[in-house]
Amino acid sequence: MKSFSYVDGLTVTFGVGLGGGWFQTEYGIRAQKRFANSIDAFG
Repeated sequence: MKSFSYVDGLTVTFGVGLGGGWFQTEYGIRAQKRFANSIDAFG
């Protein structure tokens, strides 16, 4: 089975400055799949 790589997906970031401070929020939709072949429940 090949090793995992970087996670693919979408990330949205929103930030705003408020009274000398900073607020930031992030929302991410990410997924990764890896399939194994020729392996059964008994090894």
